[in-house]
Amino acid sequence: MAVERYRVQVDGKWMDVALERTGEHMKVQIGDKTWDADMERFLDTNLVSLILGGNSLSFLVEKIDDTWTVLREWENYKVRVKPAWAGTQGAAEREDYAPSETTIDSPLVGVIAQVAATPGQKVERGDLLIVIEAMKMQNELRAPRAGIVRSVRVRQGQKVALRQPLVVLM
Repeated sequence: MAVERYRVQVDGKWMDVALERTGEHMKVQIGDKTWDADMERFLDTNLVSLILGGNSLSFLVEKIDDTWTVLREWENYKVRVKPAWAGTQGAAEREDYAPSETTIDSPLVGVIAQVAATPGQKVERGDLLIVIEAMKMQNELRAPRAGIVRSVRVRQGQKVALRQPLVVLM
């Protein structure tokens, strides 16, 4: 299983985070500490439930532009997340720096309402890739970075599961 690496900024402090997903379960490494974790996001709400190292945590989350606002036990945190490569050698400022491959997974259970991406298509950050319908609401998935669509793994009308791979960018 591949390890996803991120640079995460919480209230101005940057840290390295690694995630290794296996189905619904994941291992989370922050710095030199590692925990087993399970996470669930409840549809149509901003509520996230996380079991981290055996401790149950609940958060309210909201994403605005590139910043997440996280509310836990009446404490408010500002969180930014970037791929780990964005924190190396000034790469965060470079438009031409990109990982070899990025997989966009489904953030929810639903039905594919629209497939806007096609293999070989050049996309810019923010371009529409997929629209998923869940509970009569349409959720747009957009390109997290510029690249070329390597593959589209779903078709219109197909049911999709949480974290199911949808599109691969090169």
